[in-house]
Amino acid sequence: MVNRFVYKPDNQDIYFFLGLLFTIYLTIRAIVIPITIDEAGTYYNYMPRSVADILLFNGDPSPNNHILNKLFTALFGTTTFVVRLPNLLGFLLFYTAAVRLFTLMFKTRILVIAALLVLLCNPYLLDFFAVARGYGLSIAFMFWSLYQFYQYYNNNKFQYAVTTLIAAA
Repeated sequence: MVNRFVYKPDNQDIYFFLGLLFTIYLTIRAIVIPITIDEAGTYYNYMPRSVADILLFNGDPSPNNHILNKLFTALFGTTTFVVRLPNLLGFLLFYTAAVRLFTLMFKTRILVIAALLVLLCNPYLLDFFAVARGYGLSIAFMFWSLYQFYQYYNNNKFQYAVTTLIAAA
């Protein structure tokens, strides 16, 4: 007799749960850890500037000068968490790209989960998604570019070549 009430998770459920766990972890870190000197410099030096000044690099250019920080603080206020929010959202892009890339590369669920855990259990990599330094967004777009490139390599469709280059830029 088949028990219809037994829940059997499929791959998407497991990947969602794993992503949710790491997103919760990073959200807690983004709220709890003290602000770094780089984040303070971004806040005090670039948040008062206009959007045009940020886009045109007027004044002293900095790789930590983000239009998203300006946008999010204008919309949601100036808290440490809000300044870190763009990189935290970048983790969602990073994780989505990693799951998609690894499910294409590996045929078994256990290998996909192992690859995800190897990637996600790196504390230095994870830290970039919990602070407002810009590296998290850079890594997220790099991984999305890798996923798109893998798609282009396997499918030879021009759209994947274009999205590879856009994400890499």
